[in-house]
Amino acid sequence: MPKRTNPQTAALNIMDYLFINDVESLASFNHAKNTFNVDLLSIIDHINSVRRNEGKIAELYKHYVLCGLEMKLNLPFEIEDPTDQEQFDKANFIFSQIIKNFAQYDFSEDEFLDDMENLFNHFEKLRLDKGTIYKVVRQCLYFDYDNVSIVAYKRFIDLGILTTQQYKFYKSTIDENFLKNSFIRSMLFIEFDILKRQFDTEKEFKDRKIEIDLNSSLEEIERIFLAIRSVKKMQLKENFNFTSILDIDINNKKDVEQYILNLSEVLGHGALFFKKIPDCIGFIGCWHLIHTKERNLDSPTYYELYDGKSPHKKPCDNKALEEILKYGFELKNRTLHSRYIDLYSFYDRMRMSLNF
Repeated sequence: MPKRTNPQTAALNIMDYLFINDVESLASFNHAKNTFNVDLLSIIDHINSVRRNEGKIAELYKHYVLCGLEMKLNLPFEIEDPTDQEQFDKANFIFSQIIKNFAQYDFSEDEFLDDMENLFNHFEKLRLDKGTIYKVVRQCLYFDYDNVSIVAYKRFIDLGILTTQQYKFYKSTIDENFLKNSFIRSMLFIEFDILKRQFDTEKEFKDRKIEIDLNSSLEEIERIFLAIRSVKKMQLKENFNFTSILDIDINNKKDVEQYILNLSEVLGHGALFFKKIPDCIGFIGCWHLIHTKERNLDSPTYYELYDGKSPHKKPCDNKALEEILKYGFELKNRTLHSRYIDLYSFYDRMRMSLNF
């Protein structure tokens, strides 16, 4: 079996990070969030229409507005202790980084700030409902595109970074613009998470000294060094040619490989589910199985004797397999079932932990 390349490892780490967020999004959704997201995204779509923002520019403006709104809605009502002040400092840091990028895309800072103020005033009452405004950027990404890890997986395969016999390009029926916008938005989401971590990291490690016990195992010492490297890369990301997904050609293999190598190193995430390439679509298929079951509670999760003739009795596993086939992926029912118990257990624990 050929040795895995560094870009392949980076791709798996990034896909795994997106997948965990896909699971968290699915686990945290409720009626209040659905209502909030429909309202919020329709307003942003209207703003983009009025401003005549289309395609990539519209997706970018939507992303920036969502980033700003997430920070504003989660601010404390007043400064009562140093932690509250840190929240305000972090929000100002995020805003300054967003506005710094505006000039590249001819966005108006004044219009953006007006939009932010109007949206904040419209949704301000939701500040008391922490569950609804939790991770606005991530939940809107899910609301717009459902599962984004499968989109990243398809992109990495189409570019030749990853390979699998479970994928057939000619069987994919998903619109190319949908795939492109979803991929860009998902990478921007990770960049936003890194930006938030950058503030926290600089705050935590600014004057910190780290001691290493040489009696520790080699694995433990390597883990510490990897953590230090990730922290340092995050602090210095602007000094080692860390570029945004917006600045590369997402159809160019070399550009994407270099981008994901840098992104993965700064992100510092190690794969929890996607440790091997063949594992990926099995777990993604299970996500679609859970997603389908949550929307079709009366349908059986799986039913081996299903004859294919009664649409209203179609089991959820068959529906899930149909969904991943739209992206060009094929999977056997038994492979789906073998991953389901483990993923559902993780999903259920996450759902309980997100019960605000």
